[in-house]
Amino acid sequence: MKGAYLWKPNTAAEAIAVKSTTGFRDNLEIWTGLYSPTSDENFEFVDAGGAFTLDTLPFGLRDTIDNDDCVEFQLRGNHWSWDDDPCRWTHHYMCEFPMKTCP
Repeated sequence: MKGAYLWKPNTAAEAIAVKSTTGFRDNLEIWTGLYSPTSDENFEFVDAGGAFTLDTLPFGLRDTIDNDDCVEFQLRGNHWSWDDDPCRWTHHYMCEFPMKTCP
């Protein structure tokens, strides 16, 4: 849809709310809009830009370091896990629209 972008999970509470309303099961890998356009482990969100590292996550834990360019996350046990994977892999995804304020 026009104007939508891959979900940017900001908090564990938000991720849990989305998981519970969408029916995503545990251990399901979900693409985020986080990627490395320069293939150097310097990540940014597609919609917002700006620097982001997998060492300073908003919540959860980083999985293995694979030096891949796109980032997915999943609920494993009792914690969220973020991982960089090749962008060509197939994972589930969630899109969101930017919030707009009505006059």
